[in-house]
Amino acid sequence: MKRVIKKTLTPVFITTVMILGISTTWAGPNENNNGNKLPSASSSLTSSWLSISPLKIPDIGVAHLSAVVNADGKLIRGSGVKSTTPAKGFIGDYIVTFNRNVRNCTYVVSLGNTASSGVPQLGVISATGAAVNPNGVYIDANSINGIPAKRPFHLNVFCHK
Repeated sequence: MKRVIKKTLTPVFITTVMILGISTTWAGPNENNNGNKLPSASSSLTSSWLSISPLKIPDIGVAHLSAVVNADGKLIRGSGVKSTTPAKGFIGDYIVTFNRNVRNCTYVVSLGNTASSGVPQLGVISATGAAVNPNGVYIDANSINGIPAKRPFHLNVFCHK
């Protein structure tokens, strides 16, 4: 006597969200568990199956400033940055100046390549408010051994509006 095992398949949806749009692919059986007809893998989804609205980011009352800075202190890209300079007389120290007061903001800094890919050099990095300029953030970069070293970095600053 042969034993028959009945398998129940469930539909699988694979959704890819891209910066410029959304594409959706459906794969699965032609019916769901309720016997309702579902689109086949070769058919396209219509607005009756899927309604997509543009992504809306809520305003949470925070201003986001950012800077991606090369090891030589040159600004590669950023938002709200007025200037970036190596601190005079100190290896691996930088001052990033923004277009607003950042004294009571949150600073998040990490070592990171300035290119779109690759692994950054190992090290330790920290950020604090610049002593003489309320619009500035002071960055201190060191090698993994704690020796001052020039390192590229990414700085994000979050302030209440």
